[in-house]
Amino acid sequence: MTTLTAHLAYNEMRVERRNILHNQYPNYAIIQLTLAIPEPYTNSFSAQQLFYKGIESIHQKIPSLCHEQIYYDPDGPSGLFVSSANAFYLKEISSQIEETSTYSRLLDIDIYANNKKAVSLFSRRQGRTCFLCQERAVTCMRNRTHTRNEILQKVQELLLDFQVELLCNQTSEAAKKISALAVRSLLYEAASYPSPGLVDPLHPGSHSDMDFFTFLNSSASLSSYFANFYDAGLQFANSKQELFPLLKKIGLLAESAMYSSTEKINTHKGSIFSMGLVLGTIGYMKRLQLPINSISILRTVPQILPPLSKEFFQPSSYESAGTQAFKEFKIKGVRGEAAAGFPSIMNQGLPTLKKALAKGKPLRLSLIQTLFALMTTVDDTTILHRQPRLEALRWVQNTAKKALYENIFDAPDWQEKIWAIDKQFVKLNISPGGSADMLSLTYFLYLLDTQSALLD
Repeated sequence: MTTLTAHLAYNEMRVERRNILHNQYPNYAIIQLTLAIPEPYTNSFSAQQLFYKGIESIHQKIPSLCHEQIYYDPDGPSGLFVSSANAFYLKEISSQIEETSTYSRLLDIDIYANNKKAVSLFSRRQGRTCFLCQERAVTCMRNRTHTRNEILQKVQELLLDFQVELLCNQTSEAAKKISALAVRSLLYEAASYPSPGLVDPLHPGSHSDMDFFTFLNSSASLSSYFANFYDAGLQFANSKQELFPLLKKIGLLAESAMYSSTEKINTHKGSIFSMGLVLGTIGYMKRLQLPINSISILRTVPQILPPLSKEFFQPSSYESAGTQAFKEFKIKGVRGEAAAGFPSIMNQGLPTLKKALAKGKPLRLSLIQTLFALMTTVDDTTILHRQPRLEALRWVQNTAKKALYENIFDAPDWQEKIWAIDKQFVKLNISPGGSADMLSLTYFLYLLDTQSALLD
């Protein structure tokens, strides 16, 4: 971390650089671009991207530029630009750049007239407002109104806003292709029947608030966000630590799109988390030129996640079904699956699906058999949310084990046998939604293994 003495030294260095340019261009204005970003984000990848965005804005909007110099100091990047335009006019433009968006508040553009003095507008003589409370920034600094953690949290939020905007504006071709596979996996899961307690094309299962078309609408709404997850890992995360907060931000936007398409019904929240995490991991692995297959992906996923304690033990105004299940039953759900590298998929889902398809079974039957294999081990918080008793989860797991042990999937009347199980699930208001999410992810990874050229 840069010391206060070092900060002061770099400030003096910037003054000296400006003075040199003033002497070289005595009748011109000097524009100085820096970032209002504290450590540890000062030289982060997202901060660098924002700095480049600031340079781009200056090139586009500042007239009569004739010279520029870019510096990368330990306390953050900076740029000096020379313009023959009127200094007060330049200040008007620079102020507009700084107020273009929420994250533009992190850009600091100063204008120095040919007398070497900083230019200020009458409308901003009181200084910029604080991006936390909208009071005068200088007042908040003087009174130490906000803690360092509050400031860092807000800065991270603004940087994430910036990254998400960039992602939405430049989707890679590979991201479009891999997103199509992800959506296809969601659709195939929903289209597979009979699926005990779940929504399928023939019935809504244990759900009175949704049907098959609800799932079609939801799946369609997620396509662009699945592409964003992949590109986040491929283009915008300089480290594993930077990736998860960005994936989480995209995930919240994806959830909002899902709720808008389903009239506020939760159809794919679990899949947004698990699929988004896997897609981001794949993008990150592609960036590092690591071999990409289902095994390597599942082994890398836990490295992207923060410790589970941050999810389950930090106070929050909102508790998901997963956090509720952990507090009451010590069941970790999909977060635990992800933290362990999705062992249910590795040990049950993928082997079962590959074996069934290798035997020549139809895809629909193979997917339903895989669903049952996943149900034997997945700690499904959707079940506990609808039936808050640990016995209900264990009953589902044992029912699935019994079906596999009796090998009903090779029987001519396999569908009738599963419909009978479905009746029990519906009667008990049970829906293995967590296992359904794992089925989507299993099929996605299977497709990725069989279409390895997709990411070339």
